[in-house]
Amino acid sequence: MCIARVGLLLLAVGWVALTIAALVQGSGASSVVLAVLMVINAAALGGLGLLIAQDRLMWWLMTTGLLAVNALLSVTDETGLLDWLALAGSVVALGLVIAAWMSSRRS
Repeated sequence: MCIARVGLLLLAVGWVALTIAALVQGSGASSVVLAVLMVINAAALGGLGLLIAQDRLMWWLMTTGLLAVNALLSVTDETGLLDWLALAGSVVALGLVIAAWMSSRRS
């Protein structure tokens, strides 16, 4: 479970870095809205990364759902390098979360 938590927290830090990059490169209201959504995503990932330590099914399902939606949204718009990096991060974190959940159920 520890590696899944670390993966989620690192992904959250990555989203904060992407938020900063989006604010630096963008201009106007749309970049601010995008930055707010990215910060919310980072907070959700970080929060769920901490909450899965409680080993409750609800947190595992919410984490899996959020990562699946992140992966899906990474390929639904214009796909650039950052989209592929976000997709890779989400898929790796999803794999770690599923493996940790299965491991916790066997114990």
